[in-house]
Amino acid sequence: MSVQHRPAYQVESSIFFQAIPFGATVREVVKKLGEPVHTMASSATVEGHSALIFRRKVGAIGVTSCVHFYEGRFFLAQEVVRYPTVMQADFCIVSAVKDLARVCLESLGASSVVRGACGASVSIDRSVYLRIDYITGERLVWQKLTGQRQKEAGKSLFKSMEFWGSQLIKQRSEVPLGE
Repeated sequence: MSVQHRPAYQVESSIFFQAIPFGATVREVVKKLGEPVHTMASSATVEGHSALIFRRKVGAIGVTSCVHFYEGRFFLAQEVVRYPTVMQADFCIVSAVKDLARVCLESLGASSVVRGACGASVSIDRSVYLRIDYITGERLVWQKLTGQRQKEAGKSLFKSMEFWGSQLIKQRSEVPLGE
């Protein structure tokens, strides 16, 4: 389901990933989340892009988190829970949106978007895996990434990068951003 067809909920709160604001440095993220289990350098993907992969627990639930940086600044985090039970998925979603006023779990469908202050959003997809994406609303970041995407479009490595969010870049450019 594309972002355009997902129910979207607007809140006045700012959106953070694990109390980490968008734009945080790699050092700030590592200080908060601990050492990553894997690091992906920018030379392996799009120029200026890097990512850190963490394995952590939300309650007793194992979660894989991938935190993405562009030009050294945090812009996207993805959390994946493989084959969660309904209760595990609900627990993770409540943990993700607990600080966002006026969003109740019952109103969030299988695929929903919660937009916060400054255009940032949390995208929830409960297909086979539970996937929760925390996405910056910073226009300049998305404009630069879209430019990089067009520049790199002919390279086969770039074509295989859907896992880190090339779909999000496409979707983000199609959805009106916040004020």
